[in-house]
Amino acid sequence: MYIDYNMKSTLQRRHNRANASGLAPIQLRITISGVRCDLATGAFCPAAYWPVGAKKVVFPLEKDKQVLPEFSQPVVAQMNEDLAQFKRDVNEIYKRLRKPDPRGAAVPVTVAEVRAQVRPIKAKPATPERPPHPTQLLEIASHFMASLRSMPAEVRLTESTLKSYVSRYNCLERYLKTQSESEILAKNIDMPWARRYERWLLSPEGNHEAAAMHKTVNFVQRTLSFAAAEGWLSEKRLHGYEFQVRAQLPPPVSLPAAEVAMLVDVCRELDGPQRRAVVGWLFCCYTGLSWVDYRRFCQTPADYLFTEPATELGQSPTHWIRMVRQKMKKRKPKGFSVPLFEPAATLLLAWGGCLPHTGDVNTNKLLHQVEDLLRLSESLTTKLARATFSQLRRDEGYSDEAVAAMMGDTVTVMNSHYSRISERRITLETLQLVRRGAMHVAA
Repeated sequence: MYIDYNMKSTLQRRHNRANASGLAPIQLRITISGVRCDLATGAFCPAAYWPVGAKKVVFPLEKDKQVLPEFSQPVVAQMNEDLAQFKRDVNEIYKRLRKPDPRGAAVPVTVAEVRAQVRPIKAKPATPERPPHPTQLLEIASHFMASLRSMPAEVRLTESTLKSYVSRYNCLERYLKTQSESEILAKNIDMPWARRYERWLLSPEGNHEAAAMHKTVNFVQRTLSFAAAEGWLSEKRLHGYEFQVRAQLPPPVSLPAAEVAMLVDVCRELDGPQRRAVVGWLFCCYTGLSWVDYRRFCQTPADYLFTEPATELGQSPTHWIRMVRQKMKKRKPKGFSVPLFEPAATLLLAWGGCLPHTGDVNTNKLLHQVEDLLRLSESLTTKLARATFSQLRRDEGYSDEAVAAMMGDTVTVMNSHYSRISERRITLETLQLVRRGAMHVAA
């Protein structure tokens, strides 16, 4: 059977592949021994430039009114030259492939071989490799810290909170070094590992109390949750971890009213940093402000002081402090309101409306010096002022909800951290109930 291995080539316009502009590709169809293949030339032309039976691009007659500006005569001439050159190049490739073998016989050539030479099969571009994501626990913790700092200012954690996270990171790094696990993979962190870390934190070497230990282990939990959210881990490791040791909060303590009066007396005799620290402590004791909020108040008191007209309350004008707590910007953006009670107003007036703003980083040390001087019953700290406000107001008969609202907290938090219902409060409410009963009987 005779087989013709000669190659035939013809230029064709693929009208069935025209685009939205009416341009269709021009292809070179090659046929070898009955097998054909279309090779793309890269040229396109409209239907009016390829009449039936044409083997090249033809410039239409002007009477047909189908001349396109972008397909002028010079453009058409150049297109035909390029197409002819493409056809010649394909024929040269075919001839080169059909060299005779050592016996003198011509080697059969297939259209696939010609196509492979005309359009070399390009290897698919290698997908750019993703930068390898971090796998080690410390690496991921570093990325987690960076993400916290890169958040927008309105939702970013406060600087003091970020510093506490740095402390937890440093503690984790120290632990891994002591255990020779600096390069431990995040995927290898499991419940037994967390249990060992918890015990180390509570040991003399870790030097953590239960509450601080909880926060430090929670830092690892949050780090692993961050890695899972980024797709670096398949699951949230340590999710639902139960601590072996529960944090036991110490009972709330406050300064008795008599000792608060002692502070007021000694404040007149103090000067310098000690006096500034005591004045700030007293104002927080009279208003329930935290120390960080007191410092904000000192900088721009006019931004937080408000007066209610007498017509609304039926009494003399009432002055208020209205703020959003620094640590509650997200959870309680509406803030809190506390009346400017008479002792606080008197203190503010004595300082000309501008309380001393202390930038001392050792405020508690200054307060401890005064504590030693007066031999107070409780350790004098900035937190004690807020707790004393809570206890004194509850003892005066204010409802738990009102005191918590003035402090910008909940009753649960107040009971846990600041004050408790004292015997004085119980006695006061008992007397009120007895009076109401007597009035009811008399009526």
